[in-house]
Amino acid sequence: DYTQAILKANAKLKTDGGGTLIFPAGNYKIKPSQIFIPSNVKWLGNGTARIYSQETSLYNVLISTENGSKNIEIDNIIFDQRDDSAQTPNVNIWKGAFLLHIANSDNIIVRNSTFYTYGVCAILSQSNYTTPTNTIGIYNNKAYFQRKTDTDYDVSVFNIDGRNVYVENNYIEGIEVTAFKTWKPRTAYEV
Repeated sequence: DYTQAILKANAKLKTDGGGTLIFPAGNYKIKPSQIFIPSNVKWLGNGTARIYSQETSLYNVLISTENGSKNIEIDNIIFDQRDDSAQTPNVNIWKGAFLLHIANSDNIIVRNSTFYTYGVCAILSQSNYTTPTNTIGIYNNKAYFQRKTDTDYDVSVFNIDGRNVYVENNYIEGIEVTAFKTWKPRTAYEV
């Protein structure tokens, strides 16, 4: 469980007013809904940095930006929503599960990252419409979506809500997207 280590590193970056948090190659298990990336921070994967939840249900969010944060870069990190043991889709994920939640922020760049998404969203930029995400860039990412069991999901791999949105050179692949109980996948991108 790397949750506490990442929380401490994030707190140090916030105290210092920014910086770069480098993840060496490895698998980083974290608890969902606890890590919030502050302003002026760059998350950088070095080698294969794979971040995934240690819990069996990702009802909430794996990682969020702090509300009102700005100038964040996420580069070359693998976000993995698969179970850590069986490496199969997690049947317990319910609506509201997403890997990266960008909350009412500004100048957020996500590039060169890979998402194994088995819930609703790989990236969700959620706005309250009074302080929406201002500028967000999604560049050169890969997302692999899969559902095999009966589900009730309304799916958008990238759901981006902001004033200035830049989406370029991303790759999305659906793998065995079958057996949707109620809704069908809506779109790969929803901007």
